[in-house]
Amino acid sequence: MINKNFVLNFCKTTVYVLLILFSALLFQPNLYSSLFLENRSNIEYKNLTLDTYEDILNSECKYSINDAELMIKNSEFNGNSELRILSTDAVEFSYTKFSCFNKISYSDVVTDSEVEGKLIYYEQPFPRRTIVFIIYSLLIVGAILSDKFKAPLGQTKDVFYNLSILKKVSIGLSVLFLILTSFMFFYNKIPQIDSNVAYLSSNYLTIAKPKQLFTDPLTVPLFDNKCKYSPENAIQALERNGFAKSNIKIKAYQEKGILNPKAISYLDFKCWDRIVGSTYSQGTKLKNNDQINLYYNPYPKGLLWIISFLVLFLSFRIKDVLYKSESRFRTPQYIPNFLINNFHIFLLIVTLYQFFTFNFYIQEYYLAFENNILNLLTIFFVPFITYKIISSKKDKKYLLLVSIILVVSSYSYLFSKGLSINEIFTDVDVYQSQLPISILQFEQAKDYGEIFTWNSNLGSGYQLAGQYASDSLIRQLIFQISPNFNFATNLYFLLHVSLGMFFIALFMREIGFSYYSSVIGAFVFFTSNQIITWITFLHYPAFILSFSMIMYALIISKKNYKLSSLLIILSFYISATGAHLQNLVFLFIYLIGFLILAYFFKELRDKISYKFISFSILISGILSLYLIMPFFELLNNLGDRVGSDNAKYFIADDLVNFVNNRILLDSGNVISNYSINTQLFISTIIVFIFLSLKTKNKTIEKFSIYSFIAIYFFSTNNPLQNFIVENVPGLSLVSNWQRTAPFLIFSVVLYLISKLDEFVLIQDKKSVYFVILFSIIFSSITRINAFYNIDINELRSSYLYSHTEQLRDFSKNFNLPGENSRIMSVCNFNEHLHITPDSNLIVNNDLFWTGLYESFPNINYTSKFKTISETPPGIAGGRYYTHVRGDEFYPENLDNLNVEFIVARKEGCEFDKNNFIKLKDFDNYEIYQKLSYVPIINLGIKNDEYLIPYEINRKNPELIEINIKNFEEDGYLYFNEIYSAYWNVYINSKKAELINNDGFMSVKINKGDSQVIFIFDNRDLNQNIKSLNKFLTND
Repeated sequence: MINKNFVLNFCKTTVYVLLILFSALLFQPNLYSSLFLENRSNIEYKNLTLDTYEDILNSECKYSINDAELMIKNSEFNGNSELRILSTDAVEFSYTKFSCFNKISYSDVVTDSEVEGKLIYYEQPFPRRTIVFIIYSLLIVGAILSDKFKAPLGQTKDVFYNLSILKKVSIGLSVLFLILTSFMFFYNKIPQIDSNVAYLSSNYLTIAKPKQLFTDPLTVPLFDNKCKYSPENAIQALERNGFAKSNIKIKAYQEKGILNPKAISYLDFKCWDRIVGSTYSQGTKLKNNDQINLYYNPYPKGLLWIISFLVLFLSFRIKDVLYKSESRFRTPQYIPNFLINNFHIFLLIVTLYQFFTFNFYIQEYYLAFENNILNLLTIFFVPFITYKIISSKKDKKYLLLVSIILVVSSYSYLFSKGLSINEIFTDVDVYQSQLPISILQFEQAKDYGEIFTWNSNLGSGYQLAGQYASDSLIRQLIFQISPNFNFATNLYFLLHVSLGMFFIALFMREIGFSYYSSVIGAFVFFTSNQIITWITFLHYPAFILSFSMIMYALIISKKNYKLSSLLIILSFYISATGAHLQNLVFLFIYLIGFLILAYFFKELRDKISYKFISFSILISGILSLYLIMPFFELLNNLGDRVGSDNAKYFIADDLVNFVNNRILLDSGNVISNYSINTQLFISTIIVFIFLSLKTKNKTIEKFSIYSFIAIYFFSTNNPLQNFIVENVPGLSLVSNWQRTAPFLIFSVVLYLISKLDEFVLIQDKKSVYFVILFSIIFSSITRINAFYNIDINELRSSYLYSHTEQLRDFSKNFNLPGENSRIMSVCNFNEHLHITPDSNLIVNNDLFWTGLYESFPNINYTSKFKTISETPPGIAGGRYYTHVRGDEFYPENLDNLNVEFIVARKEGCEFDKNNFIKLKDFDNYEIYQKLSYVPIINLGIKNDEYLIPYEINRKNPELIEINIKNFEEDGYLYFNEIYSAYWNVYINSKKAELINNDGFMSVKINKGDSQVIFIFDNRDLNQNIKSLNKFLTND
């Protein structure tokens, strides 16, 4: 007879061994290959070619990354390949093929504007999310085996046995539902079963293999909402009809619109993860190289997981079973006491692991610390100084000092390298827009004493409204007093971030957190990956400071309504003049949502004066509307951007990024082109959430959970969100709903600091305080020095910085006489490189460049530009008006935009040069001058020559004085910049009519002498009201 204790001890040992094993695999997934995969010594390396790659690097998963790289090195793909990590929701990913983990499981050859026949090979990663779920489950099993649940389970049994049968069944089903949805959330895919048994297909379930109706070569089968095909079967069906696998793409089907007849219902579960349509209707005959997209209906894992939690908590008081009843830390039964008491040490270990992982996998990472005294001082002395100030100085004014110390020290990489914050290219927009515009603004502030909205140097004239801080008096003042560009931009950034951290710390003090926890909460928010990567944008500091001021103003509105009202009005002024208008919209939405939600929590409601807040919001709304009114002229004249744009939304998978740094792949490879929108990692201190510590801050925790759910729901593509967006004027123009990320992160920070505050107050030891402070500072420096490091060759920041230096070197070749004509770059490598808009301002911002990169281009400009270049401008967000090699270029139409000079990349750049002379030849570029051109400002044509006014004096970008002498007859003065109703024209001191001349501007001139003055004034209230009215009344 088997001894019961022996079985129990065996089970406990097995659980502990598995815990150690899975924990090791979680941190080092490459161990899986070493422990479980076959011997690699007998691998047969094959010859990779365009014809054989699919037969070699495929779902049989024979090769590791090293194997693949070795074969590629000796193949035609050498230097023309790219490794990618297969997403867990990709069709090709399989959880059941254990031999495929950390192996190459899929490959494809792509052709784009940059590279011909590029091999993309995908590694199937070790599924770490699933491992987390297994570890958590093992901890619970271990706790059950150790009798920790015995007493609470006994109590729960007594209650459970006294329930009705219906209640028992509902609880049982809710538990099963939670287990199933939890497993599926990590497993991520519905298993697809195909068979040849016809009757297995029904209205509720489809696992029968479909009968293929269209079998002719290159004919599209029937893919419809009956969901007959699994993704695998659909690919096989197309391959049987002669389609190349490389031409088949599978994408998620996400039809927008409430009650949309084309939308696939969440309730139609037989269609989960099955094909519901394609880009071509059934029976369509395609060509050999035509690409076809198949659309599948994603399993709504996040929604079902949330529903299962709600169902369980509505039917069962699970907390009575999970939590320890007699302990100074109220934590779940399955978490060992040793780990709880030393959780700050665990935090330190995780932080050090993060640093050493970066240092191990990123070859150039150490350069950020080498000979960098500022970093060393920050790591070792700033935690000590900060702790001394917090522990000894309880006055609020010292919070500002601490904020400045922590922000300046954490971002010390900028100073050690002598960089501007706008030279850190966490996104290509910073390189292509933020930096060149910032340089232009700095030079304007120095030359003219102010920053201007109208810009003649880009796109035939463009109003820099809505996202460039052109109206920010703070920015203008800092730029005026600063000795150089780097000092100016860094001071602007540090001022906003330090003040922002100060106000968030004050907010946290007001809601009951200790000084220590308030400082940490504010600091981890301002050094979260989202802010680290977005703060490089010139419009982001104003937004994040405005948000911080609003939060503090709300919570003190009953205690000090005057200060509260002042801060709210001031914050919206800062945001309206210095931030992106999308963020201003989100601020108003969040403010209203915060007030509504806070009303249901007495502790918060009692701190808020709804009467004074309402008044402040009204005044702020009127002020903001007045300040942003010029932007409506842009919206009324949009080209290539409509409400049907492909907006960006969060998906459930993005939530994993709260525990993922998003700079290294599981393989250790650097993510060169990471998305800043989905950077959700806060700090290594995120581990405190997994401690599941019960606290006395129930109000704050519930508020943070509910606000997180509301914000996340509003940030995803769902019917209710679509309905609101489509019926509120202007919201359909919001291109990026992922910009709600700071509000999501703030909700998590509140919940996280609630746990931390309870932990440190119970521990109340200097060593605990210091270790936690050291860990969060070290975590911030570790991540900032990774994202900002211009020495890491694989990162976008590095290669774009090198291109910036190259553009500056080019400037000596652009001393051209272009005072009354434009210059255009053609045959660029792509829409970003090399001399492309708006980065061409780095080369020379005195010339008038034809190209434009903007989010809200003018329709008069776009229609003219498209007669010159057929390079597509893009379909979402910012639009690129440039010319890329290989696209059609029509030099005969250059007069449509007054182009005199062409800068052409030599490689693959052929166009008719008969009407051009070559001026310069440098590096890989040539500059040509057009023999005849249409001047920007002219008096028309006479005897086949354009008449130029006697004197053209551009006193500043918004004031042009033109003197005309001896004009022989009545005619017109042509001002060939894009028409804007904000331009006023005066002839001999009398206001004249400005004419819209086919998208440009002109004015009638009498014969004789005239003085013509053009003045740009976008603060004309009458004109602004007209623009607003047009926006609201027109479709």
